[in-house]
Amino acid sequence: MSDSILVTFVIPVYNVERYIDECLSSIFDSSACEEEYEVIAIDDGSTDRTPEILKTYCAHSNFRIITQENSGQGAARNVGISAARGKYIHFVDGDDCLVPGAVQMLLGFACESASDIIEFDNQTTDEKGCVLADSAFTSGINRTPARGKGRDLFVEWRNKRAFFNVLCIRLCKRDFIINNSLFFLTGVFHEDTEWQFRCFFLAEKVIYHPVIIYSYRRREGSSSTERDDLKRFYYYMKIIDSLVSFRKTITDSEENAAYLALLGDFLTNWLESMINASYKSPALRSRRDYVFFELKKRRHVLGLAVSKKGRRLYKLTRWLPARAAFLMYKIF
Repeated sequence: MSDSILVTFVIPVYNVERYIDECLSSIFDSSACEEEYEVIAIDDGSTDRTPEILKTYCAHSNFRIITQENSGQGAARNVGISAARGKYIHFVDGDDCLVPGAVQMLLGFACESASDIIEFDNQTTDEKGCVLADSAFTSGINRTPARGKGRDLFVEWRNKRAFFNVLCIRLCKRDFIINNSLFFLTGVFHEDTEWQFRCFFLAEKVIYHPVIIYSYRRREGSSSTERDDLKRFYYYMKIIDSLVSFRKTITDSEENAAYLALLGDFLTNWLESMINASYKSPALRSRRDYVFFELKKRRHVLGLAVSKKGRRLYKLTRWLPARAAFLMYKIF
């Protein structure tokens, strides 16, 4: 790793010809020294003009393009992690951008900090780039305390509804990622949610700067708006399995109790949402035998719940067949 490179911007791109120029232009800020950062675009098998637009930025000596067959954002980010040389990694989505002056601020944060995670704020725009005023779409909501152990801040912020589930509002130290094997699940959406549960638990030092750095675009057709219920069910099951495996590595202790309670209720809520969907979704109803078989295999997850609702479902599934237990749970 080059000591002079403070930040690596890792950008998975797939068919974002309408947005990628704005994204890259916001990063190649003339006020920032290009020797202090690098930009890696991972073209995830784009079929539009995205590859052509990427090539127009090759005049920048700190810009690299890596091309792969379409494998999803998680796989693309993993490639970027392995290729990165910076002290910190900033994951950027190809349809988003940074605010003016952001690169210089990020370089300053990276130079001064020894934290595993450096957190900051975002603004959210609609598809046309107009900033949304709704505070539910911005990350700067009662985010105190501003520094501490990742596990403790994660619990504090989520309980205050102040944890914004956008991966791109933080710098993560590359050595911290590599040393803890913090690679992303592949072949799923919402891989960032699963990753953040592991990442924050393992982070020894987190610091938060209340300044807007990132501009997050809400648009239809992005991976975050995936609506295929069968795919969603598969993704949820895979993420639940991964987090249950991670849960087994954590010691039951007083200092971990709040995090484990949060994780247990999160897993139960996701499983419950799939139970509800199995009755409402035509796609899941048509595959109900498969759906209930998969849910039945994971009924032990309900035993991790702390909430009364989750514990009630766990008791029902212990004594009744899965189909009957889930139906009774919906009724009562």
